[in-house]
Amino acid sequence: MNSAIPIEVNGVAIDYLSPRPGEDHLAAALTASPGAFIDAARLVHMKLKASRLQDRADVAGLIKVGLDVDVCRAYLVANAPALVMAFDDLVAKAAAEE
Repeated sequence: MNSAIPIEVNGVAIDYLSPRPGEDHLAAALTASPGAFIDAARLVHMKLKASRLQDRADVAGLIKVGLDVDVCRAYLVANAPALVMAFDDLVAKAAAEE
């Protein structure tokens, strides 16, 4: 993934993302027009894939405010099984903080 931030929307830097080989499940979401919304499961996938501390904190925050954990986990199992353990860890940490 390219970590450069080539564009801004209303002064907010937006990460440049592009699907890698085997990530066809992200292609439609990433080719949407600027300002379009992405579903939570794909957002969680991209944040876990980025593996930055802030991205993981963002996922934990989403979990705390009611993210559908089962839907996101099923998406990860189907499309990014290597990220399931990290997601489960964040779910457990978020629950422990409640």
